[in-house]
Amino acid sequence: MHTAQEASGPDISEPAPNPVLSRAGVSLSSERLLRREYKLPAAPPGRNLRVVALYFKTADDRFDGSAPGYSDTLRCQIQRWPTTSPAPLWQGELLIPTPYDPVTVHRDTAAFPASLTTYFFHISAGKLWLYGDEVAYTGPPVRRAKTKKQWRQNNRRVIQWFVDNHDTRPYDNDGDGAIDMLMLISRARSKFAYGAGKKGHYQGVSNGDFLPAGVRIADMRDPGKPVFRGHGSIMRNSGIYQTDCYSLNSRPIIIHEIGHLLMGPGHFNGLRRWNLMSGAGRNAPARSGVVPGAWEKMRLGWLQPFVVTQSQQDFLLRDLTGFNEALKVPLKSGSYFLLEYRRNRHRFEKTPDAFCPDQNLPREGLVISFASARGEPVLRKFFPLRQLRRAARSRRFLHLGPKTRPGTSGWRGRETGIAFRNIRLAEDGVRLDIILPEER
Repeated sequence: MHTAQEASGPDISEPAPNPVLSRAGVSLSSERLLRREYKLPAAPPGRNLRVVALYFKTADDRFDGSAPGYSDTLRCQIQRWPTTSPAPLWQGELLIPTPYDPVTVHRDTAAFPASLTTYFFHISAGKLWLYGDEVAYTGPPVRRAKTKKQWRQNNRRVIQWFVDNHDTRPYDNDGDGAIDMLMLISRARSKFAYGAGKKGHYQGVSNGDFLPAGVRIADMRDPGKPVFRGHGSIMRNSGIYQTDCYSLNSRPIIIHEIGHLLMGPGHFNGLRRWNLMSGAGRNAPARSGVVPGAWEKMRLGWLQPFVVTQSQQDFLLRDLTGFNEALKVPLKSGSYFLLEYRRNRHRFEKTPDAFCPDQNLPREGLVISFASARGEPVLRKFFPLRQLRRAARSRRFLHLGPKTRPGTSGWRGRETGIAFRNIRLAEDGVRLDIILPEER
């Protein structure tokens, strides 16, 4: 069963109100979990954040998939970035080039259904319009790197060319003299070890040492002549590097890196496939998902969960990605349970099988997690997602509690007394009864 949003294609309309809001004991939380400002605002003034994507390929990149170890480059051929082109044939589809316009927003997102702009506008509940320009590197030839030092030098040459030949002022959204975000997207590079062990490498890097310096507009008295400074750190501004043949299908890699710029460094490994910022890891299921989870969206101010203060019967919770809904059940300790209904059916939730290592995960179900009150950037997994259509085999899943625990290592192993009962699929999501201990 598909939601109304899915049936309408690229339309980003506001979801219909949830009927549970009229019930006693349920309110909307205005909690913001952000403790500090990050470089990229999650909800910029006017929604607009202008960025730039810079494509480049090395002069000796002739990989066609025939050489051992370069099967990823064969995927490049399939995904329309031929060796003869300085940029992918889908250049112009990654970002919507115009700022947010309430009159044309539905037409714009319909015209660019696979763009980062459309993705973030929907996922942020209309609070972030990530738009901008796409530029192909056409400067002096750069040969592929075999060491980390050469990699950094190559990146510097490419970005130096960009700032010398383009007006960078449009990408300084807050007027602090720095480009706010530059996405450096490479067709392919050699597989020297970087960041993931001797035999591995990162597919994407954010706010790391892939650049020797930040991209600055040095002389504001003459802003038409930006320079690439030789000092400082990329942490002073924002940057992203992606390699191994970015494609529209591998978009989750660069979305994950943008997530670092929105939420800061580190990973939140509690939900793995079911949140955006889990660690990459080499062993499934430690890898990240393709959309933010409820806790991440709360952290960014993109979600106000329903807060349950009284027991509820037949509570309807619609899916997080389609309707931006989640359920928060506070505990006396200040910690809380977070419930989100996830379904791998929404167009933004889907991921190619080759990208998702968790082949055994169900396509839809209920995620119940425990969040600490101390503000730690971590979600402790409380109960794994299960497929509700097969839940009849597991009474433990259909009726959780009253000896519900936050987790094997959470909240000192104490019982909460909260029960989640009669969990079942509904027409638009999942229904359940929530029993609080004082009303048992």
